[in-house]
Amino acid sequence: MKNRWYVSLAPIFYLSLFLLRILFPERGLDEIGLHAILDSVFTLVFLTGTILLAYVLGRKILRQIALIDLTVLEALIFYLVIGLGTLAYGVLFLALAGWLNPLAISLWLIIAASWTWREWNIVIADFLLYLTNLPLRLKVIARGPKIILIAAVLILFATLIHALTPPWDYDGLMYHLQAPHLFLKAGRIYLLPEIWQANGPLTTEMLFAIGLAYGSDSFAKLIHLTYGILMLLATFTFSRRYFSNQTAWMALAILLGIPVLPIWASWAYTDFAWAVYEFLSVYALMFWITTHKRRWLLIAGLLCGLALGSKYLALGSAALLFMWILWHSRRQTITAIITNISLFGFCAVITAAPWYIKNLTFSGNPFFPFIFGGPGWDMPRLDMLTDYLGSFGVGKGILDYLLLPLNIFVRHDMFSTISIEIPGLLFPLALLYPLVRQGKIPNSAAFYTFFWCVIWAFGSQQTRFLLPVFPFLALLTASVILSIDKSRCGRVLMLGLIGGMVATTLTYQGLYFVQQQPLGVVFGSESKAEYLRRHAYDYQAIEFLNTNLRPSDRVLMMWDGHSYYCKTRCLPDTDQTRWLRLVGQNPTVESVSKTLSEMNITHLFFSQGDFAWISKYHDPLGIHRQAAKYFLEVFQEACTRTIYHDEYVTIYEFTCLDNVERK
Repeated sequence: MKNRWYVSLAPIFYLSLFLLRILFPERGLDEIGLHAILDSVFTLVFLTGTILLAYVLGRKILRQIALIDLTVLEALIFYLVIGLGTLAYGVLFLALAGWLNPLAISLWLIIAASWTWREWNIVIADFLLYLTNLPLRLKVIARGPKIILIAAVLILFATLIHALTPPWDYDGLMYHLQAPHLFLKAGRIYLLPEIWQANGPLTTEMLFAIGLAYGSDSFAKLIHLTYGILMLLATFTFSRRYFSNQTAWMALAILLGIPVLPIWASWAYTDFAWAVYEFLSVYALMFWITTHKRRWLLIAGLLCGLALGSKYLALGSAALLFMWILWHSRRQTITAIITNISLFGFCAVITAAPWYIKNLTFSGNPFFPFIFGGPGWDMPRLDMLTDYLGSFGVGKGILDYLLLPLNIFVRHDMFSTISIEIPGLLFPLALLYPLVRQGKIPNSAAFYTFFWCVIWAFGSQQTRFLLPVFPFLALLTASVILSIDKSRCGRVLMLGLIGGMVATTLTYQGLYFVQQQPLGVVFGSESKAEYLRRHAYDYQAIEFLNTNLRPSDRVLMMWDGHSYYCKTRCLPDTDQTRWLRLVGQNPTVESVSKTLSEMNITHLFFSQGDFAWISKYHDPLGIHRQAAKYFLEVFQEACTRTIYHDEYVTIYEFTCLDNVERK
């Protein structure tokens, strides 16, 4: 065939990038200049290639199921999401086989690209045709939507620049990057009891491993941003299909009017990936309900499995979707009901199973460390983690549940990890949706959202964990706005309010841009180290450790889980209970010293910043304050010497070595 040259294009592309990274490694932490620009260009090119590969891979997989019901934009979303998930699972199987290294990952990308070579010509031709018609498409868009598009582009540009900076976000440094980094270093996936989050389903982190294998940790942030864009696009297309075009644009504006969304999207997190998988699994079930084609049950199950492979939190939504399928099958025959459940359940279970089987094999607990505990996780430690996760919110009484829609705004600091984590200010209007019910699918979306929020309310009430229903809340809110007040005055007032929210996000992004000053590190006038000193509150202390300690020294981190930049000498405190457990098991200075000596601990890393946060919001019984008081008033005086101190961190040398020779 005349287009067979595409077979060689993909191997050449990935092989060239692989060799280029070997010849020109990622710039050092203290390096400035042209190398920074080259790093940014390399990451963007690699991201573009990966997205294109994911698209053709997803296209080839889903076209086997003959999806003819999708618009161009819907196809883009479903193909890309399935393709990214497939790439991630390829890396997972390399990790399980003990072949996790840059060369093996490169070979996997080359194999995937070669397998899809017939798709490339079609995809490129379609893309060029779409670009040709794009000016005409934009020309017919009304003024209001054009303003929304301009705002979206401005927000996206600022978020893209932030995503190209070195990772400094809390969970990213704790486990989203640290887990694939450690797996790559070991060449395989293994149990990490002291980084409990690294033992859950990590589908998106396997994509992060691709970037790390090619020497780019900002690649992870760009992948998360990609999922954020996909969530906005999926919200838009879902609304155009099942609500209205006007609702679609308004829902998009409502989401853009939430200032925290671009902040989340620029971090090396996985919440947008999880949210997209859950949202699209519902999207696929809506197709099943309207078309009665069981192929959509297969796709819904696959997407649900990808959500289950991303976070344990997806277990609640999986159970909800299972009940939803039963409800919509209630008038069919028993055989049909069993078939529907089996198709969905089989795909979901098979897709998610590798993560849970991995945990069962490594720890004896498929949900490690939850429910049954496991290595390093006795029940008292698990109880402390459960208490911490349950401490978000203002309480679990009947009145607290009834006031949740109010408290999550009025007392948002009790539901969040950063001050800006506030849901859409117009979301409470979604409670009025029963007054304006709009049809079978919108009503189904409303029921799903309600029961999903009920499940969330009985779990860890973190604002970020509501992200999978943000699209539905935006759609229901837009429906209420468009239906309740049809007067010109009321409509202008509401549109002005939405416009003000989008303007607020733009303003916040501008202020955030000025405060963060990301351009310097992206374009090379500032080093990564300088940038991290300004934004990662504990980086200077970690830099001190890396500079002044010996490779054999071991540092016990207290209330701080950031070990990504600390190499291997730091023992992170990811559940922020390490010192509590140590003191609880060893009530005397002598016994604590003996345990630390047996662990070969030479230094203690006390994070005042982390301790202050957890003691203020998540220490109702005062156990953290009591443990810190013991350390500061008793143990510190008896067995430590201060060698470093700043506003957030104090580092102590452990002087009571219990006569154990320091190596």
